[in-house]
Amino acid sequence: MRFAFFALAIPLVAASLPARAQGATAEDLFHEGVSLFGRGEVAAACERFERSYKLDAAPGTLFNLANCHEKQGRLWRARLDFLDLVERATAAGKLDKAQLARDRLVAVEAKLPKISFVFVPQSNATSI
Repeated sequence: MRFAFFALAIPLVAASLPARAQGATAEDLFHEGVSLFGRGEVAAACERFERSYKLDAAPGTLFNLANCHEKQGRLWRARLDFLDLVERATAAGKLDKAQLARDRLVAVEAKLPKISFVFVPQSNATSI
């Protein structure tokens, strides 16, 4: 009886182990991303921030991920990240953080390509 309980408990415990047992924690990945970004290794930093964010959707991680996306030229993705941050910070009552995210959003949107359409009016004159 004791053996059967132990055999059933192992998979349950293993499934509930923190990410640390499966590799790095969200915090470890975040700090590694900050270090990589500081050294200019943007692609590797973005990958760490993405993995960290999947483990723990912390606003600070999303802010760094948005900066990464901007640095990579993935401006639309960075825009979406900053929009999410503005909403989350506003909802949490952190107006200073919301303003910071809004400022970064404006900067990213200024870099987005724009298309203008000019419609030339047609002449109303008809030939007979």
